[in-house]
Amino acid sequence: MLGDRVLYVTPAELEELGDRVRGLLGEYFERLVRPELRPPGAPGKGDAMRALLADVKPAAAISLGDDRSDALAFGVLAEARAEGRCATLSVAVLGHPDAPNEIVAAADAVLASPADAARFLAGVAAGVRRGA
Repeated sequence: MLGDRVLYVTPAELEELGDRVRGLLGEYFERLVRPELRPPGAPGKGDAMRALLADVKPAAAISLGDDRSDALAFGVLAEARAEGRCATLSVAVLGHPDAPNEIVAAADAVLASPADAARFLAGVAAGVRRGA
């Protein structure tokens, strides 16, 4: 079923479908189509983040993302921060010139590339190891 740019597929179909579509469209797949692929009944990233926060009840949460669905998760984190439930940080990662404006608008910070995201996460990990 295709609706609002979400294509529901079984996990077994996901890899094959992705390869076939990318093969047909080449670079235009990411630039023009860029659908969200997920199994039927799977929650969106906003719903998944809401459930995760409710289950774990963390003191702090950091999320990195690069697409429209990540912006939904960022919105959930902003709600949690505004309600005082936990400290949050949402970071947009720009990987290509067609990154959606929604992700940048929803983020607290923006990193220019996946390499910058890796450096950021290495710094977070080092801080956790030090107990900072």
